[in-house]
Amino acid sequence: MSKSTITVVGVRGGHGASTIAAALALFAAGSATTELVAHDVGASAALLGLPIERGECGAIPVTEHLTLTMAPTGAAAVTVHDAGRLQDLRETPDGLLLGVLRGPCYLGLRTLVAEHGFRPDALVLVCETGRSLTRRDVTDVSGIEVVADVDVSAVVARSIDAGLLTSRLHRLRDLAALRTYATRLFANASPIDPLDPLSNSAPNPCTTSSPDTLHHPRTTIDKNVTDLSVPLHGTDRGSDACREWRLQRA
Repeated sequence: MSKSTITVVGVRGGHGASTIAAALALFAAGSATTELVAHDVGASAALLGLPIERGECGAIPVTEHLTLTMAPTGAAAVTVHDAGRLQDLRETPDGLLLGVLRGPCYLGLRTLVAEHGFRPDALVLVCETGRSLTRRDVTDVSGIEVVADVDVSAVVARSIDAGLLTSRLHRLRDLAALRTYATRLFANASPIDPLDPLSNSAPNPCTTSSPDTLHHPRTTIDKNVTDLSVPLHGTDRGSDACREWRLQRA
């Protein structure tokens, strides 16, 4: 069976790759068995509001059809890989390489057009108010298609801080464009079958997109920088009731 793999990387640190990867995995899990493979499982679990024990590294259930894991198992129809920073890649990833660019940031654009490094197949913009660069500027300068715009949003940030991203995802209007893109991307993913989730063959959506956005030369680079998610300011995880109260009071 043909399976879908999407590797999500931040163009620079702090551009929101972990949040975009988690949201894409949650959207995909609505129609197909999905696993979110994270380079930092503990951080991704915190972002999703999941309590995990120190040192836990096995498959962690997120929803009925989504698991969080450190390494791909090959058992799911869709694999979303949160791979950190673009410069951290050391080998060509399978499937679609999706870059996350916040701002749009001039330094991020400079990274995209640098002579060395992997080139994303498509971009998600995490848009900040007041930036001088536009979506069109990003496409014109980088030559890479922007597939979704996501606003930097206090509502999304508070949902993550309260551990409610999973339960509130479909009500977050600031992620609507990403949801639309995910719906199109995973339209041909294997549907969930209660008896055999992986029984139906389906074409890989990553291989049916425009050649202009999927076929670019990729080479390795040597820089190492950390990756942070879209604003995640708190680590205190109280009860669900306390989380709801904090969110309503914010």
